[in-house]
Amino acid sequence: TYSRNVKENSFNKNFSFDVEPTVKNVVMAINGNCKAGEIKIKIIMPGGKVYSDIMIDESGNLNWKKSFMLSEDENREKSGEWKFQINASKATGFFRISLQTY
Repeated sequence: TYSRNVKENSFNKNFSFDVEPTVKNVVMAINGNCKAGEIKIKIIMPGGKVYSDIMIDESGNLNWKKSFMLSEDENREKSGEWKFQINASKATGFFRISLQTY
């Protein structure tokens, strides 16, 4: 889990989560709100393909959640390093990113 409060701040931050090949289930969630400015979060799958582009802005609270299963036949390309690119522009608000595997 990664979370951050921001106040009138602009920044870029990159970090990653590893999904081990032995994992059976993955749950990702992003939530937050922004009173001013915007916070963009890009999720990149192992291999470089963009999984999702998310924007948190003044239009309301964001609650985004995705889950998927991994097996020998299904979603093998989703094991490995997931990258999260955060770009905040004059933002005041809060966001939390979580990735759970089991």
